[in-house]
Amino acid sequence: LAAITLSQQGSDLQTAVDAYHWASAAMIITGDIAGADLRAAAGLNLAERIHDRQRLASLLWINAGVSQVRGDWEAARNFSDRGLETWHQDPRLLGHRAVLEYQAGNSRQGGWYLQQLVEAASSTGSGPKGEHAILAMEIPLIAQLAGELKMVRICEDLARAVLSSPSAPP
Repeated sequence: LAAITLSQQGSDLQTAVDAYHWASAAMIITGDIAGADLRAAAGLNLAERIHDRQRLASLLWINAGVSQVRGDWEAARNFSDRGLETWHQDPRLLGHRAVLEYQAGNSRQGGWYLQQLVEAASSTGSGPKGEHAILAMEIPLIAQLAGELKMVRICEDLARAVLSSPSAPP
């Protein structure tokens, strides 16, 4: 929250968007959903003003996550759709949407988004990539939701590649 306050004192809107993004993410993790919702909405407002595709996708992803945690599937899908229109291969948005659809009982749709995530990850090559880390995190969730634990084997190789890296993926 201090980062938000500091960013508001300057004219660097990109830094302010990033501050809202990370504050919202931290609040989701700590269970302050109302606070996360407030910061995510404010961050999205700024991200729309600066026309930065990556930051806009990030704030749409965060807003989708807040909506999902609140149980508002329609809003989560709307934010996700907008994010995927902004950046159609964003692994965070694809992974989030796959989990959302499986949670909502739409395994066919969830499978489609999971396949899109796999294709996005495949296009980046092998090794410790952010896309591989997201797959390694999302597949066990989806496997549990779908009742298909054989999916876990897929993510074991991805997780090994990520963990064997001397540096964290971006």
